Amino acid sequence: MANITQIVSLSDSAFFSIVTSALEAYSVCHQDSPKDEHVPVETYGNLWGYQAATKRNESVLHVVLADSDVSAKRELGSVSPADTAFELKRDFADSFFPELEYLGDFHSHPWDESEAKTELNVQRSLYHQQSSDDQKFAKYQHELGKPYRLQLIVTVFERPNMVKRTSGHLDDDLSCIRFQYDKRTIWIKAYAYRLNEKEGTSRKVNKDNIALICPCAGVTVDTING
Repeated sequence: MANITQIVSLSDSAFFSIVTSALEAYSVCHQDSPKDEHVPVETYGNLWGYQAATKRNESVLHVVLADSDVSAKRELGSVSPADTAFELKRDFADSFFPELEYLGDFHSHPWDESEAKTELNVQRSLYHQQSSDDQKFAKYQHELGKPYRLQLIVTVFERPNMVKRTSGHLDDDLSCIRFQYDKRTIWIKAYAYRLNEKEGTSRKVNKDNIALICPCAGVTVDTING
């Protein structure tokens, strides 16, 4: 069994918001798209919840809510959030949901057959994982002094025909879940960071020590230990 030290848990509400935001950016034509041409774009949002621990002393980041940043600049290969949007939502959460903490963010990676060819190619090419720009963005959030502990990447790939497959972790990678919706395969990959508030530093948690659980996708603590 893997040596899990960090569990990332998605509530039903967070799962709904994250996935539907990614699907909307992928499937719906946007105002700045060329006429009669659909261009899948990335989306972005913030994650809100709390940090806890299990009786096995595993750290838990529980994502209760996720928002979609409607002011973010969305493009095919990138998404740029507005700092003022985060500040507005942080202050709103502090007033109406003071029990929730800012945990981090999520964004999507859209792929189709013209780019990735096959689902297997998405995985072999690591298109569902952090890019170098994603890593730099996380580092930048830490430099800003944000209590940034979590980055989720939602990857969407669409094919002509529907494929039946059970939902669950991606092979031996417990930090990633994969499931099917209609003709699309969707991956959610978690990256966690440990903060040292006294030193003002952060450390990336090894992916082999992270487990992502999500009851909506049929992935629970039992599927980790089983």
